[in-house]
Amino acid sequence: MESLGVNYFISTVITPRTDGSSRGYYDYIPDLFLKENNSEAMFSAISAVGLAAMSNINHVSEWLRHSQVQYANAVQLINRSLQSSKEVRKDSTLVAVSVLCLYDQIARNSDNKLDTWAHHAQGAAGILAIRDVDQIITPLGIRIFSQVMGDMLLACLHERLPMPPHMVVLRELLTHSGYVDSYDLAWQMSGIEIECLNLLATSQSLPLGELMDQALSIDDQFQRLLDSLLLQGHYITIYDPAADHSLVYNQRYDIYRELERVKVWNGGRAYRNLLHQVLHERLVRAFADNTSEVVSPRFTQQLQYSHEVMLQMRDDILASMPQVLGQLPPIGLETVPFPMENMINLTNNRTPGGSHFPAWFLYVIAQSPVTPMSDRMWIVNRMVAIWREKGIFKARDLARKIEELGSRVSKFSD
Repeated sequence: MESLGVNYFISTVITPRTDGSSRGYYDYIPDLFLKENNSEAMFSAISAVGLAAMSNINHVSEWLRHSQVQYANAVQLINRSLQSSKEVRKDSTLVAVSVLCLYDQIARNSDNKLDTWAHHAQGAAGILAIRDVDQIITPLGIRIFSQVMGDMLLACLHERLPMPPHMVVLRELLTHSGYVDSYDLAWQMSGIEIECLNLLATSQSLPLGELMDQALSIDDQFQRLLDSLLLQGHYITIYDPAADHSLVYNQRYDIYRELERVKVWNGGRAYRNLLHQVLHERLVRAFADNTSEVVSPRFTQQLQYSHEVMLQMRDDILASMPQVLGQLPPIGLETVPFPMENMINLTNNRTPGGSHFPAWFLYVIAQSPVTPMSDRMWIVNRMVAIWREKGIFKARDLARKIEELGSRVSKFSD
């Protein structure tokens, strides 16, 4: 049974790197198994994720029970490794903790907490802090670091916390080491997102004018990077009045050249949307209080600009959902001007790596003041699809959080 979960993880959850893509999703794990084939903690963690994903897709309670046993075993083995100065520095220990972060996104969580997975992400980042630099500046070390950084960017976005200083230092070290492509899309985006996190963490204590200046500086970086990618033809936009509204938002959907990069694009959009949510909130509060600092026309103009950016980021994320969920209309597939090998999502009876990211990005834009109740209903329905068709149980929890915002959206059962 344990091997069944591992085999499912390797064949389905792992996303291999494709031509033109700098990274996959846990694509280094097969190599790590060969390097450290006696790692019981990593084996148990991977088995737990695989069995949980299989249970969610196929509704087999026995697999869920076995996944919970493997999860508990992995936690016990990891805790034991953390007490050993030798074991804690092994790649397999770090990866085991990172994989448990994914487990908490997939598995049914009895206490219904949203932040359990974030603790595992922070734990993996903490292990990075005690590793030797020569462990990180290797092809495998860089790929593991990028995986942990991606999880931390999501965790910090959710909790509005700054990136831990040691993660920033390690990223700067890698940036200037020559071992990474500093022009890589994901690498560039992560740098801007870290700046955004630092500002969001202090946004309430800054004077409005200073907040606006810093926010616009970061926003300009987001805009220039996203615009440059658009100009390079990484995706096309299709407007289809006949499209099924339950699958396609506002008659528009985008088709991307590489599906793996959609996560990076939407991550930047979610961050940019949240940046303007915070700025918009401060501006609205200042206008309501009739404070003297908003007498300048620039504040009125900024309020309108933030509104427009939030709309654009929302619409761009929603337009990616048909491809992300593997539900592109046939007319879209017939008009694609570039090769389709890396574009189309996997079939809906699988849980491809990174399937939890779209739910979190949808959660961000659902909270935006520019998203009306009807659009929140559409977002909730897409989250239900991520839960039921991709096996990401956390999407169900996030959908219920959106319902708590006060919208009367469609209900769904367990």
